Amino acid sequence: MLQSILDPMRDLQYGDLFRDAYSLLHGGRQGAFDTSAQRTVAEPIEEYLARTRSEALGLMRDRLLAAEAPPPLQETHRLLLELIVNALAADEALG
Repeated sequence: MLQSILDPMRDLQYGDLFRDAYSLLHGGRQGAFDTSAQRTVAEPIEEYLARTRSEALGLMRDRLLAAEAPPPLQETHRLLLELIVNALAADEALG
């Protein structure tokens, strides 16, 4: 019973995901969210930044949706996912 609640490997992997999501919302870590996107010569820098941010947020949303948070962090997980979804919506509204 206790083993089904506490899974150290899953919790460690979730910790990495949580730190990545938190970091993304606060500007990210250099190289942490490589979307392998290249800026074309004709693409304005503003469009490139908006596009790559949207890609990074979308990838993070998908990772959070696929993850199962440890029981004590389920509400925090829900809030973090909600922040990512709202950031995507705000960027789309401004774009």
